[in-house]
Amino acid sequence: MADVAGPAAHRSVPRAACRAAVAAAVILIGGLAITLLTRVPGYGRTRRGALGLHVLSRVLLRALGIRVVSRGAPRSGASLVVANQVSWIDVLVVHAAGPMVPVVREDFCGSPLIRAVFARAGAVIVGTRSRRGVPGSVEQIADLLRRGHRVQVFGESVVVGGTATNTFHRATFQAAIDAAVVISPVALAHRTVGTMSPPIADLAGDDLIGPMWRVLRNGPVTVRAHWLPVIPAVVGAGHPAVHRAAAATRAERAIATALGHPVTVGRQRVALALVPSAVHFSAGKRFAHPRVA
Repeated sequence: MADVAGPAAHRSVPRAACRAAVAAAVILIGGLAITLLTRVPGYGRTRRGALGLHVLSRVLLRALGIRVVSRGAPRSGASLVVANQVSWIDVLVVHAAGPMVPVVREDFCGSPLIRAVFARAGAVIVGTRSRRGVPGSVEQIADLLRRGHRVQVFGESVVVGGTATNTFHRATFQAAIDAAVVISPVALAHRTVGTMSPPIADLAGDDLIGPMWRVLRNGPVTVRAHWLPVIPAVVGAGHPAVHRAAAATRAERAIATALGHPVTVGRQRVALALVPSAVHFSAGKRFAHPRVA
């Protein structure tokens, strides 16, 4: 399957502006829909929020003109979904695959609208300035997992723009161990007009407009998602820190190997063998977007 969705390296300004207007409308309408779905408290509220975010992600990907090629799919039932992160687009890509509750860094929610949408969808919002809130966040995630939800996190401590896989945060994996659920790794790779795409490899930060405009102007974007075999969060003999470190290491190595990336540990890189992976998905299938009413 070809990665090139069109001959032009960049979209025209009028076409990009048109897509931007549609995307803005999708975000506003989707945010309102999620608010209405979660307005009634009680049983099912988190599931309704996750479902709303799932549908919003699918429609917004289509509005932005982003093509998703998927190999495999998220497993049913509770699991800790762990992915590498190349860009803010990856939030949409992973949640478009199925309803799940996101774990979002506070600095990603710079926009009040984005923060409100995630909060209404039941997201666990993790602060980045202090580690004092980490145990509480881990307990929130474990509680969601015990209740049967899929919970999605980006494992990397630092986003390195798609050229390597950074070591994963260990703390989040404690939630999977505490809840006795499996870890579901997914490897993500970006391509634009057949090549890796540095212009879209940035996070939202305080302003989503700039990164979104670069995606709209950058031309056809393909994101490949490889859902890897699940990893059991097994508790053996030893300290809890050893257990979560082992689970995190298995997840980061699985994703790095699937992408053919080295793993960055501090300033050192551990080379991993290149294997048939998300980078070479001829067997993958294009994500089926819903029609926009």
